[in-house]
Amino acid sequence: MIVPTLLASLLAQQSTLKTNLDKLIIPEAESGTLVGVYVCKTSGEELYNHLGTTRLIPASNQKILSSIYAFDKLGADFQFETKFWREGDNVWIDAPGDLTITAEQLYAIKDQLGVSGRGTVYVKQAYRFEYGPSWELDDRPFRYAPSTTALCVNRAQFIVSLSNGIPTVPEWSGVKVKHIPGSKPAKADFDREKETVTIRGKIDPKATLLATFALADPDRAAARVFGQTFVSTKSTPNRAPDYILKSPTIRDYAKLCLEPSDNLLAESLLLSASGASTYSAATKAMVDHHAKTCNLAAGALRPEDGSGMSRHNLVMPKTLAQLLRHVYSQPYRDDYIRALPAGGEGTLGSRLKGLNVTAKTGSLDSVSCLSGYLWLRNGEPVVFSVMMNHFVTPTSQARKLQDEIVQTIYDSLNELSIDNANATSNANWCAPLETNLPISRSFTLDGDRIY
Repeated sequence: MIVPTLLASLLAQQSTLKTNLDKLIIPEAESGTLVGVYVCKTSGEELYNHLGTTRLIPASNQKILSSIYAFDKLGADFQFETKFWREGDNVWIDAPGDLTITAEQLYAIKDQLGVSGRGTVYVKQAYRFEYGPSWELDDRPFRYAPSTTALCVNRAQFIVSLSNGIPTVPEWSGVKVKHIPGSKPAKADFDREKETVTIRGKIDPKATLLATFALADPDRAAARVFGQTFVSTKSTPNRAPDYILKSPTIRDYAKLCLEPSDNLLAESLLLSASGASTYSAATKAMVDHHAKTCNLAAGALRPEDGSGMSRHNLVMPKTLAQLLRHVYSQPYRDDYIRALPAGGEGTLGSRLKGLNVTAKTGSLDSVSCLSGYLWLRNGEPVVFSVMMNHFVTPTSQARKLQDEIVQTIYDSLNELSIDNANATSNANWCAPLETNLPISRSFTLDGDRIY
């Protein structure tokens, strides 16, 4: 129940915000762009709604769905445990889905186990997908579209570097390199089927990094550190493992995923939280969970993957806002908010620097989205989701409009901001975060710089 004076203030906020946002959104909508915008308070009061219940392609805003699902199902303190056994010169690996494992970590484990690297590697995996469901084929060579295997090395990527003037790749990648000299600057292409990188042109002798590509078989690349033969298995030795490698906690894993918008980690959050071995089962489990915990309307979301690479993903702006509202009432709230990019950081590196905002970006061709939290001057948070589909202008122009929308939300609500002390008697309301958020978010994790 909202008291009369508060109701009057809320109506004034809605009116002012509608007038100011309509001036930005209506012209864009009239040009043929689908613009879905939903703004509400963390207690649920709707402040603005333009196509808020229209299903739109979310791009990487899909990661909001999968990451919240992982926090709910696994918990902020959860860690994956990848287990290793040695028997003679052979190695068994039980891989539940930690996709942050590096080659350096694997070589250290190899030394700890004391194997020569010439034996057989038996790998038990929670899941294995050569490609995400309905991902576009022309994305396949690129590092943002990797195979999703529960055993992985270096985020399923490999780099082509220059050593003494010769292009090289890591031995564990299993990739061959060809160089065809020419007069034009060198360009590298990767044939996933033949696992061959072809470099055409003149290589700059001062270059160090020539290209980065997605591994065709990340699990085989990881296993190649330990042995020469790869064997899939459903069982492991019936004794305690010789080595256990623990992943970052979900609070840090989510930050590694959300701040740079890592597609691979997003897929692992969906698949691991569901415990499913197929995408159809995983996405159904996620839909059922979110529908129950957030009281979603039927058809409010239709997920196809966990990262947003698929154009078959559909979700309403209001649904994203409802999920973010759900986070705000959970014990992991602060961890989740810190996992999102803040203005001037991560995928928001050049955006919204002057505002107290944390939000997830999302981009595909003719798709651009931004959803998150915005804090007003008095520390009161609001939740927003801006989803744009079918625009034909440059993506930079779409992002500029999104930033103007967020700035307008801030300016409009600050004109009529009210004290939260008696804002609502709604049982779902919870106190806002400290008003100095967002904090500095660069930190060190296992020796790696996180941005």
